[in-house]
Amino acid sequence: MRIDIISAVPALLESPLSHSILKRAQNKGSVSLHVHDLREYGKGNYRQIDDTQYGGGAGMVIMPEPLAKMIDKLSESRIYDEIIFLTPDGETLKQNTSNQLSLTQNLLLVCGHYKGIDERIRQKYITKEISIGDYVLTGGELPACNEREAFNKILAAKVQKNRYKDMVYRISRNEAMTKYQSAFNNAARYAWLAARAYDYETSLESGHPAAAGDLLDKIVKERQLGLWRDGKPQAGQGGLAEILNHLNGNFVVLKGQLGINNPQSTVEKISLRSELLRIGPAAAAGGAAASDDRWKDALKVRIVEDLTQLPEFVRYCRPFSTPEEGAQPGMVIRFSSEINNGVNFFGKELAAGDHSFSSANYATKIHGFGVWLENYNAAGLATTPRAYMVPVGNDYLRTSSSQRQTRTWNVVEQRIPTPFTINQSDLHSPDYLPNLNGYDGSFAELRRHGDFRVYHDNGDSAADDSELILDSRLIGRSVWNSEWMLIIPG
Repeated sequence: MRIDIISAVPALLESPLSHSILKRAQNKGSVSLHVHDLREYGKGNYRQIDDTQYGGGAGMVIMPEPLAKMIDKLSESRIYDEIIFLTPDGETLKQNTSNQLSLTQNLLLVCGHYKGIDERIRQKYITKEISIGDYVLTGGELPACNEREAFNKILAAKVQKNRYKDMVYRISRNEAMTKYQSAFNNAARYAWLAARAYDYETSLESGHPAAAGDLLDKIVKERQLGLWRDGKPQAGQGGLAEILNHLNGNFVVLKGQLGINNPQSTVEKISLRSELLRIGPAAAAGGAAASDDRWKDALKVRIVEDLTQLPEFVRYCRPFSTPEEGAQPGMVIRFSSEINNGVNFFGKELAAGDHSFSSANYATKIHGFGVWLENYNAAGLATTPRAYMVPVGNDYLRTSSSQRQTRTWNVVEQRIPTPFTINQSDLHSPDYLPNLNGYDGSFAELRRHGDFRVYHDNGDSAADDSELILDSRLIGRSVWNSEWMLIIPG
């Protein structure tokens, strides 16, 4: 609804029309209010709008020319249902009148001033005259505000009633769709994780036709599931199903081309003493006694008084003790690994007796691992020591094409909730909230590493398969990492 107001002093209307119900009605588009300054059509340099009465008598009235020009100008753009003159001798404003006016589309309110307006204007243009009471005011601005206030209260009640009807309809009609959308968001998260895993396994450079980069963007933008048959994603109808179908089709081909399904296997025992710290052999093995002292000193500086106060241990490791058991001393050995030509596993210059992995392969992944302690059985300690091996840095892989670019991966150890915890009845249950019940747990919940068995080293350079850890979450991670932590509880 549009309401135009003609006033000789429009500034009087600025505040009343820009607050409370009137302001909210305008902000919501329920009503459009426009105040026009009559002096824009005034005569002369002083924009005169008043003159003596046409029929004589004391007092001034608004001149007919400016008012007629403004009404004609406004009427060119729209047809007014009513042109109302606000005057003390008009019909008293009542609720029934406000109800009738609330049904119109275009209203024009003319605010009188001085002793009113010229009689010729009243006869030619005015269709209704309204008064707010039997008393005289300086102008028609206050009656205009009163009339608008009464109208907008009616309008606000109608809008509020319609809003509640619409709200009830949306709640009852769209509840299942809302739950579906939330469940779909969970499915999109799983699809995104699958695409990231594909990218990590294939390590294709950006721009490669089979790279996952574009598909990751599509998953974020996707809004439908697509076609599924017997629980398997199908191509042809778009959605998450087509994206996953393309990923699976590419991976079936690439895993043979890249050697993922036929990996080369090597098992090596790598010495922290000689290859990382560059300390010579023990005196018992023909080395110098000073080498043993250096080895002892190197281990002593890596002892911590309480592992439970170590930030990395708290973040990445499942605790082996309770707080009531007090401080838990241990040994923490930090190191980085590297796979480059001319350097050993720890990134040191390759020397006699060192171990290294081939830089010709785009990836070297962990299939199993273990930790052995020299002469442990003679130390008089527990038979089954345990330790933690934690990657706290970035994984590195080369691209699987001939370009040999190095890619950096920040692998976040987060728990993936089980996806199949909902059924059809849940979608119709009023107690089912997909954001809370769509899966068990949170995507942001960190997974912590458990400890593993450490063995005595019998001097054999080859690892005993029975002593390898083959079921750790390190399986499948890159051997090349910017920082590892070997944590041995005391």
